[in-house]
Amino acid sequence: MAIRLDPADEYMHELGPESNFNESMYINCFDPVNNVGGWFRMGNRANEGTAEMTVCLYLPDGSVGFMFKRPAIENNDQLDAGGLTWTMVTP
Repeated sequence: MAIRLDPADEYMHELGPESNFNESMYINCFDPVNNVGGWFRMGNRANEGTAEMTVCLYLPDGSVGFMFKRPAIENNDQLDAGGLTWTMVTP
């Protein structure tokens, strides 16, 4: 079985009827020069009226900075909640 993603797969999807519909994306990154990493996730649960915003920062001393919010949202038009905004420029 082969899976092929198209550029349209990287954009927001039409909100479905499922009560637990979840539009979710994550990004991870690492800077080897400064020994710092990050993991960021945004999940829209528009039919539940909330989003899930998670930020983890991996610091050089081995400690982790963590933040989680479940802010209110009204639709699935964008990934923008809890102070974190993602914009798709080019997939």
